[in-house]
Amino acid sequence: VEPLSEDFDPDMTTRQRVAHQTKEINCKSCHSVINPLGFSFENYDAVGRFREKEKEHPIDASAVYLTPAGESIRLGGVSDLAEFLIADPDAHRSFIEQLFQHIAHQPLAAYGVGRIDELVDVFNKQNFSVKKLLVEMAIIVAQGPQ
Repeated sequence: VEPLSEDFDPDMTTRQRVAHQTKEINCKSCHSVINPLGFSFENYDAVGRFREKEKEHPIDASAVYLTPAGESIRLGGVSDLAEFLIADPDAHRSFIEQLFQHIAHQPLAAYGVGRIDELVDVFNKQNFSVKKLLVEMAIIVAQGPQ
């Protein structure tokens, strides 16, 4: 779906347009997850410049994210989101799976059922070193799918 144009209501901020466009029930199943995470980045414009206002409105980067486990996490901006992701084992697991898919061009599951647990363990034991994680991924890819 194409985002609402600024012409829709020139006084609306990006956040207001997104909230308005995604308020329908058909959108909520995904956007109830996407919007709080995205709203955490509101202090940054489309090219990553920090801002405190948009169209003379103060930026509201606060949000409440509902985790897959049903826990409500209050986010006051991107720093709070980063703190949450750093501490979240599900985020680590997802990061590892996505990185492996990017490196191998195949899903990690193709390389064995327990591989994700092995890589999570390596990532944790190596103090979250992406470099060492990539080495372990390269070894798995070299061994081939199981």
